[in-house]
Amino acid sequence: MGEIHWLLPWRRLDKRAVLDAAQTLAARMEDVSIEVDEEEPGCVSCLFIVEDPEEPYVVELSFYEVDGDVVLALEEEWADNADAWDAACGIAEEMAEVVGGQQLEL
Repeated sequence: MGEIHWLLPWRRLDKRAVLDAAQTLAARMEDVSIEVDEEEPGCVSCLFIVEDPEEPYVVELSFYEVDGDVVLALEEEWADNADAWDAACGIAEEMAEVVGGQQLEL
């Protein structure tokens, strides 16, 4: 566990593009809703609210700009990511596919 990052082929961070990608991914999943919020300039968070009948949880992913690049990040301390790490990794990997991200080795 810890954190995973993907480099995106985007020239700039666009909240609308994040929302579109999150909606595309959520449409593939069952009992999932999303919230997308621009936390500050250069940082957009995306919450996937999973209505699991046994134990609902929230996975948080963040998109941010770093030195002219756009990065997707999953960190275990955000939302319920640590408690639902396997599910969080799956959602993050699928999001990376939707947005064309390449995993970074840090």
